[in-house]
Amino acid sequence: MATGLTRVRDVMTKAVLGIAPTMRVIDALAFTKEHAITHLPVCVDGRAIGVVCICDLERASLVAEVSTLMHSPPVSVDADAIMAEAAAHMAEHGVGSLLVMSDAQLSGIVTRSDFERIGLAEAAFGEQRCSACRGYQHVHLDPDCGYYYCVACRAQVRSGSAFPKRSDGE
Repeated sequence: MATGLTRVRDVMTKAVLGIAPTMRVIDALAFTKEHAITHLPVCVDGRAIGVVCICDLERASLVAEVSTLMHSPPVSVDADAIMAEAAAHMAEHGVGSLLVMSDAQLSGIVTRSDFERIGLAEAAFGEQRCSACRGYQHVHLDPDCGYYYCVACRAQVRSGSAFPKRSDGE
């Protein structure tokens, strides 16, 4: 069973797919769908210079280059760090993924999905979950109301649609 003492290297996704900073948003969105991924390192000459999340891509102009919306420099964690440290680092920087480095080389990526997969999301992120659906994926604080919403629920709130039913019955 995984604990906060589990090493990042034992949980991370090792096959990391990166994109060029000049890739257009429309192509990056197609890439995320084709590979079923939500966070993309932005790389030049094999070196990660930023990260872009599907949340960012969905809000951007389809013809914009990824470099205009990537988060740079990328937030990273050492492969030997423990998951509790990774969670604290994610929370401190307000990100949903960390690039995993080993000997100064990109060796993987760890996301909130990985925390959920190993049963540590509640311990790691606590109340940093969607106020509507209770999910942990792509959750951001809505400055207008002070609630955390995932991308899907935020879109419903902004459009005036009814809230989705919360999974905990509230």
